[in-house]
Amino acid sequence: MNQTYAQAQEGRLVSIATQMLASQLGIDPRNIKVEVVQYVKDWGDENLGLPPKNPNEFTDDTVEPGYRIILEYGNTPYEYHTDLGIHVVRYK
Repeated sequence: MNQTYAQAQEGRLVSIATQMLASQLGIDPRNIKVEVVQYVKDWGDENLGLPPKNPNEFTDDTVEPGYRIILEYGNTPYEYHTDLGIHVVRYK
């Protein structure tokens, strides 16, 4: 993966997370600050580092790279985990 593609992909995922948070909080996305964007080589499973919703749920232990994105609004941090596609989930 070349650097330009990786930067575009990272920007797209940050934009998705920002839009998600803005929608959840009912605010303008321009008021959200991007604090951290960190590449994660392997989340450990397909749940992107989150516990399964169902404790009896089986998860695939494949290598799942992505990003850890921390956004801030009103001095409150919001953490999102992504894969390298379009999956973005709020962690905290």
